[in-house]
Amino acid sequence: MSARPKSRAARGKHHEPQLPTGKDMDGHPFGRLHYRRFEGDLFVKGRISAHHVGQGDLGDCFFLSSLAALAQTHPTKIRDAITDNGDGTYSVTFHERTGGKAHAVPPIRVDTRFPVDIRGRQVFGKGLRGTPDRQELWPALFEKAYAAWQGGYVRIDQGGDGGVALTRLTGRPSKTMTPNRYSLDALWSKLEHAKAARAPMLTSTPFASELRKLTGRDDLEGLIE
Repeated sequence: MSARPKSRAARGKHHEPQLPTGKDMDGHPFGRLHYRRFEGDLFVKGRISAHHVGQGDLGDCFFLSSLAALAQTHPTKIRDAITDNGDGTYSVTFHERTGGKAHAVPPIRVDTRFPVDIRGRQVFGKGLRGTPDRQELWPALFEKAYAAWQGGYVRIDQGGDGGVALTRLTGRPSKTMTPNRYSLDALWSKLEHAKAARAPMLTSTPFASELRKLTGRDDLEGLIE
């Protein structure tokens, strides 16, 4: 299923992000990665849901959680941001804000060749509602386009700010809230108001070194940086 009709404005240079080498942010070797083409549908049965987004082995939870939050609250924003070019490629549009105003960046054109390991296993972001023969494409396409825009998969493997990612997906400003600065009642009230407003929300933690300082624990049991 296509997101929008073909558009000449959405066409442009095809981007193939450089594959990472060495070790990921957790110190695990990436191994010998290569691209493999996947067949599939942009959206499975026309549905878009947060439950369709799988992360894989890349440290870009900040981006994929933002994508999932947007899919949960405003799925039409996902649909409107991606265009089927009709030639095996798709164009994804992100946003930047300057001077308090949002503007769309030139669409990033990518295809359905995604990173796999030596066994052909898809290793990064992917859709979770596909079949062995038909991939659900939109999560991997958004991730690939974002990687191309930001300078490669290795760049987005370094972690990032979910609020910034939300703004780049929507063009809208985002707010960051530190929970321990509020009482439990005040925090719950803010969450309820945000939910009622259909605001996409996500949570995150600092990197491991800061988490150890905050918790006083070396094992970080139950927490993921």
